[in-house]
Amino acid sequence: MHHFRQNSTGMDVAVKVIRKPLDEGTRERFDAETHLMARVSDHPFILTMVDAGTTTDDRGYIILEYAPEGSCKQAIHRHPLGVEQALDFGISIAGALETAHRAGIIHRDIKPANILVTRIGLPALSDFGISTTIRDSRQQTGFSLPWAPPEVIERRENTERSDIYSLAATVFAAIAAESPYEYAYHPRNSAELETLILSRDAPSLTGPTIPAGVSRTLAIAMARSPQDRYPTALAFARALQTVQMSCFGHMSPLIVKDEPRYPQNREHGHASPPVRMVHDQKTEHRGHTAASVVAATTAIAVALCLTVALMIWPPRDSAGGMRTTVVDDGTPGTSVPRTMEGTESQPQTVPSPTNLVGRYSGDTVTFTWTNPAPSRGDTYAWAKVGTNHPPESIGTAIVDTTSVSITEVNEDQLCIRVSIVRSDRRMSQHPTTSCAVRR
Repeated sequence: MHHFRQNSTGMDVAVKVIRKPLDEGTRERFDAETHLMARVSDHPFILTMVDAGTTTDDRGYIILEYAPEGSCKQAIHRHPLGVEQALDFGISIAGALETAHRAGIIHRDIKPANILVTRIGLPALSDFGISTTIRDSRQQTGFSLPWAPPEVIERRENTERSDIYSLAATVFAAIAAESPYEYAYHPRNSAELETLILSRDAPSLTGPTIPAGVSRTLAIAMARSPQDRYPTALAFARALQTVQMSCFGHMSPLIVKDEPRYPQNREHGHASPPVRMVHDQKTEHRGHTAASVVAATTAIAVALCLTVALMIWPPRDSAGGMRTTVVDDGTPGTSVPRTMEGTESQPQTVPSPTNLVGRYSGDTVTFTWTNPAPSRGDTYAWAKVGTNHPPESIGTAIVDTTSVSITEVNEDQLCIRVSIVRSDRRMSQHPTTSCAVRR
């Protein structure tokens, strides 16, 4: 993995290069997988692929959005999520997973380390390096033991329901800071862990802060028999939304093409502030049209993560419209594209919201604003700023309308920052900030 800046856009990118030159067979597989991944790369919670191709010495490379904040594995270790935040995270990644499944892709290695934290702290599913098509679901490659369901460990099959199990185990770990069986049984080694997974039902989250509905939903998704699990990632996401509404009075939106963001037969209340896993003061832009986004220079808290772990076999799109000069980066046997002068035009700047005004009504503050240049698919990212709360308590959210109401406000002054988020995931370079003052 190498970090570069793309000349044509000024965007930081990550470049992965296959270690060995492609032969006829591996080139065909590389091209097929990159084209397949290009079909899902625009999902807001899948790491964006910028380009792909081959170097002058016939090694395949892919260029990905740079995710500087590390992985979910690291973030969870530092700051486990609360239940409410973990549900938001699960809904976000379930939408990404459903999108991949509909494109015919089984991920095969979902775990906290394969969910990266983007510049603004959002989770993005990555590392499709051992993914396969649904029709090849019995083909076996590697897997990560703590997150693998019984049928994968026994090498019987690896299907969409196997991915659902692994995602549920990851949501479990987001709360417990450990994989399910490690959390419950503390196995001494991998052999003992494998025996536990194959012989015992998945453990339940316990504790006074864990609602029974959350434990039940995760238990269904991690049932030992694939047939007892949710049939699709969409069904799992809907279950998470339902329990989120039941326990917390709101739902996080689900992002899946041609699917409503909320269950059609339920009231969804206000949109929930999505989790962020960035607990420092780093903030950047990612125009993800999803359930969370951008913060303030103050810091943000809670989303999720992903670590890039596919050095051996990267995934995605074919090259086109890009000239590369291959240079040695100093690593023995590794040359990577250093200069990328794409032919695409510079993207237009996304404007900042105008007329941002907030008003108190009791303990509720309602902010409204204007989009000076509306575009189809626009959403709006907002975050509290300048408050006395610690960074990890500040939530961020995406809304579809030019207003947001914040309840249970105790302060006499409340400030927020708002950005416009385009459907192509670009956002305002200069968010608008305004404060409401209690009269």
